[in-house]
Amino acid sequence: MFGGRNLPKPQLYRLSGSKTKIGTIAQPLNPNDKVKTTDKPPIEILMSDADAKALNDLQQLFGGLAAQEASSDTSDAAASGGGVDEFGTLQDLLVKPEIRTMQEQLARLEEEIPDVQRVKEQIIEITTELPEIRRMQGRLAQLEDVLPEWETVKTRVSHLEETVPELLAVSDRLDQIEQHADVAIARLLMPLISQLLDQKLARLEANLNVQLEAIANRPSGGFPPEHLSFQVQALDPDAPLAMESD
Repeated sequence: MFGGRNLPKPQLYRLSGSKTKIGTIAQPLNPNDKVKTTDKPPIEILMSDADAKALNDLQQLFGGLAAQEASSDTSDAAASGGGVDEFGTLQDLLVKPEIRTMQEQLARLEEEIPDVQRVKEQIIEITTELPEIRRMQGRLAQLEDVLPEWETVKTRVSHLEETVPELLAVSDRLDQIEQHADVAIARLLMPLISQLLDQKLARLEANLNVQLEAIANRPSGGFPPEHLSFQVQALDPDAPLAMESD
């Protein structure tokens, strides 16, 4: 009766009737209405429009059967209550605590239907994301497998970080040693280089003197040897080579 989605919100209906006459009950309650009855106060109950229509149809059916039975046999109808008083009216049935409790429970269920729908949508979303969640679980399992190795790597990196200052100090010291070594090597090699250059220049001087003497002794004449002088000085880092002629 209350199944399905997007059910209309129930509204308050007023049920009217008596032991001898079943009245129309499909009347929405208006708080400003004043009900006048001499039998019993009306019943106010929450129900949907479809439920109200079903109750109207049911009581019309009961009323029609009672009227037919009363017209066919008035005495039997008076003795047995016309088939209506024996079971009571719809108002008497609905006033029972069990029926009223069921109606209240149904009303609460209708109010909770949106929450249930939201829960179903959340379940659908979780089901849709389930493969991704499983992949993440597999990835976490792999990470847990390599966790010991990762811890070892972290420990190794920590040790390296601790030794970095020492390594930097050693590197600076090597740079200083290299600079001092360049100066020391230059100081050691300079005399040797000077000696080699002196020997080279001496050989050059001897060769030049021989060639000049050969030119002076040519048959066609030339410069007399006493007018030609060529001198090679020893290598001095601070003085260039000098050539003099008289």
